[in-house]
Amino acid sequence: MQPRTLIATTLLGLAVLATPPRVHAAPRWTIAYGVGIKTCESVLTGVTLRLDAIHWMAGYLSAVNELLPETYDITGESTGFAAWASQYCRLNPTHDFGTAVAAYVKAAYPTRLTTAPETVVPPLPTRPARPAQPTRPGEPNKGT
Repeated sequence: MQPRTLIATTLLGLAVLATPPRVHAAPRWTIAYGVGIKTCESVLTGVTLRLDAIHWMAGYLSAVNELLPETYDITGESTGFAAWASQYCRLNPTHDFGTAVAAYVKAAYPTRLTTAPETVVPPLPTRPARPAQPTRPGEPNKGT
């Protein structure tokens, strides 16, 4: 073996050995940043998601709402997105958290809201009637 080939093979072998193994049990379709690259196992505290994971997911879902055509709210009328992701992560601890959130979007898509719900406006406050002010005998009441 030539010295140059030996050096190249040695460097390639060292690079492979120096790279930490990363198990991806689910395929990745996008690049994730922040909490999205952590494993599901690492974002769980007991059976619930850590607060930073919930915030990351909320940001991801907000971006989906903004960018996905005909989507007003990917969560539909559900408020349980964090519980869903928590359950996914308990079942798939080696998956990236970004994969869990992408799976939620895929699962929630059929029931998403495509338009804003009808706006319900509360009634305007009314000014309370002024209490009658005491009067002297023979004078009319004031303030009513």
